[in-house]
Amino acid sequence: MSITKEAAREIAREHLAEHPVAGIDGIAEVGAYGEPGFRKPAFYHPVPIDIYKCWMVYAKYGPNGPCFGGNYLILISKETGEIFYAGTDGD
Repeated sequence: MSITKEAAREIAREHLAEHPVAGIDGIAEVGAYGEPGFRKPAFYHPVPIDIYKCWMVYAKYGPNGPCFGGNYLILISKETGEIFYAGTDGD
């Protein structure tokens, strides 16, 4: 099975609906590592997550979102749709 970019967006939406995060107001961007604007997160360590096999989904902060502390990132497997990571990107 292969997960499309739009399917990853929907998986992230469902995850945020089930696990709300204060200040998050939807999905901002979905892309793959190496595409313009999608760089390696500061926290990243290659084991056990292979970032080349993940969609990188960045959440959108609403007007009451944090002023600092990095972006909220969800890493989703392109192969299975499994969420490998959901949290700040460490920036």
